[in-house]
Amino acid sequence: MEKLNAILNDAVPLGDDATGKVLGAAFVVTNKDDFLYSGAAGRIGLDAASPAFAADSFTWIASMSKVVTATCLLQLVERGLVNLDDDVRPRMLLAHTSGYPYDFSNPRALQWSQRPDRRPGLFPARSRAAIDTPLVYAPDEYWNYGTGPDWAGELLALVTGRSLGEYVQERILAPLGMRDTGFYPSRLPHVHDRFVPDLARRGGKLELQGDSTAVEDWTMEGGGGGLFSTARDFATFLQGLLAGRLLSEASMEELCRHQLNPKQVKGIEAFTYDMGVHGIVAPEFPRHARMQQAFGGMVNVDDVPGKRRKGSISWSGASGPRWWLDRESGIAGVMMLNVIEFDPAANNASAPPSGLLWQKLEEATYGDLLK
Repeated sequence: MEKLNAILNDAVPLGDDATGKVLGAAFVVTNKDDFLYSGAAGRIGLDAASPAFAADSFTWIASMSKVVTATCLLQLVERGLVNLDDDVRPRMLLAHTSGYPYDFSNPRALQWSQRPDRRPGLFPARSRAAIDTPLVYAPDEYWNYGTGPDWAGELLALVTGRSLGEYVQERILAPLGMRDTGFYPSRLPHVHDRFVPDLARRGGKLELQGDSTAVEDWTMEGGGGGLFSTARDFATFLQGLLAGRLLSEASMEELCRHQLNPKQVKGIEAFTYDMGVHGIVAPEFPRHARMQQAFGGMVNVDDVPGKRRKGSISWSGASGPRWWLDRESGIAGVMMLNVIEFDPAANNASAPPSGLLWQKLEEATYGDLLK
């Protein structure tokens, strides 16, 4: 535990200058029964006098929302309300093979998004219009990171007659006692003094990015990137998956199952390794490590030396948080912070400060905490 504490403390600034650092971060490791580690360091804001970052600091988790949405869809499958291969193809929506892109995730989609009637900055998806895009591939033709999980959330709402947020509250948050998670921060007034503002790294320096709490005008609860949470709450969710409290054993297998054929695998590997964003997307993987896509997230096909075992699932968020779940080792971990590391003016193939921190935390988890 001392090594994990030291890694966190070394990653944050002592004063105002945060160059090469993250302002604050929390890290939690859990098995199916207990938290094995919970720690944090740094602060929540640019001001050196800002409150300390903690395991219950509240932040936008962006695309870490996707695994929650996938869990909800698999619950519907268990209840016989949805079939993964129904005409709407939930399987493709969850595996990013539906052909629906994000505006930024495909050159053709990016070109289309420049239309004068297309409002910029539509991530996370805040309305049906935000995900109403042309297909960039025929369904099941290729892997392309996109809005499939957002459409899956809309499907859930149609099938159940409840909003995604209502369903998540009833079937995920309440059973696990997750009080600090939701789509609308204003509906969680008890977390307001723990909110972490949005930051972005530009030219190596951190600057305020905006206010992700300004979501009251959103007309859609985006299953692909709309949730806010804390390290403690998200670790509780991962613990619920490990303990079988959210999904049956068969559904858990489905959450982690490889979904891509060899042609589609080329898509996810090109996105990760060949677009200059390896350090943002998967800094924990050696370059050209074999990977797959599961409903729950990215899958490492082989053991990662000194780290997670083969078949682990993981993903991250645009705002910097990351998680992994290793069923073979029986553990899961989450790192929470709030720094958008992608910098259009920088080389994002190498790991940014948050990616380097993630690598060190995982290495110490397997090398020290589990010994």
